[in-house]
Amino acid sequence: YNENNVLKKYVSKLEKNLGVDDQMDNLRTLLAEKDQLLINLTYQGQFDKKNKTVTKIDNVLNLAKEYKQFKGLKKENLRDNMTNEELVLNMLAELSATSITKAKNPQTLKENAQCAQEGGNVAAVARRELESKTGKSIVSPLNARDYFTAQIDSKKEQLYLSIRNFILGTELLFGFSNEKVRVPYKNSYFIIDQIYYHIPSKRNVLLNIYLKNPTAAQKEKFKEQILFYNNKNKRDGDENAVGMFFIITEKKISVEYVIPYNFGKSAEDFGLPSPDIFDSFLQKSLADLRMI
Repeated sequence: YNENNVLKKYVSKLEKNLGVDDQMDNLRTLLAEKDQLLINLTYQGQFDKKNKTVTKIDNVLNLAKEYKQFKGLKKENLRDNMTNEELVLNMLAELSATSITKAKNPQTLKENAQCAQEGGNVAAVARRELESKTGKSIVSPLNARDYFTAQIDSKKEQLYLSIRNFILGTELLFGFSNEKVRVPYKNSYFIIDQIYYHIPSKRNVLLNIYLKNPTAAQKEKFKEQILFYNNKNKRDGDENAVGMFFIITEKKISVEYVIPYNFGKSAEDFGLPSPDIFDSFLQKSLADLRMI
């Protein structure tokens, strides 16, 4: 092993009388790649992946990159998208690598790489032990976006029963049909939180729960989804379904109908109870619909 194999291409550039800015750019690139090398070697130790030789950066398995791809990340920071378990093990690997480096005082990149792998190995032992006890992998595809979406979904699901009891308790002739319905849509899907059937108007009401006021874009998207739902799911003899936002914020709870433009009517014209009628019932039900 010769550390110059890693640095050779950068050293040659610096010897060609480049300007100061170019020299600094090359130095920054070198330092960044050396740091990335050590990070990847730490991950190799954590996840029991080895390379027979570490002769240059390009030969090092880029586990950090693989890890980001596994989580569906592009430019996002990997650490910001780790679960608590992943973050703790990563911190253990980094702390161990730092402690081992201080104790061994490595002088070359190869020696630093060995310390990084040994630090990762410490975390690997903890990872394997935890996985054996829990029966599941610590490595998760969950990222920050998915995590917060799951948190919101969890809060919404806790409200399902209270909202269902409220809607049915108004005695406005709604029947409960389904909840958390996944509708295939444009090579993906969208979720309808709850579906009610309004008996007098013979139509479904697609209800989505919002924990903050929906934006104009969200309203337009919901209208598009309602049209799609009617094209694919309306039963013979039923009228077109309409949408409803059930909005729960810190300041108030309210109901808002969402009706596509081409329907050309208000909710009352469809024979549905007006938002004002719902509001009168809501004032009596705030205790059951309080924020979770």
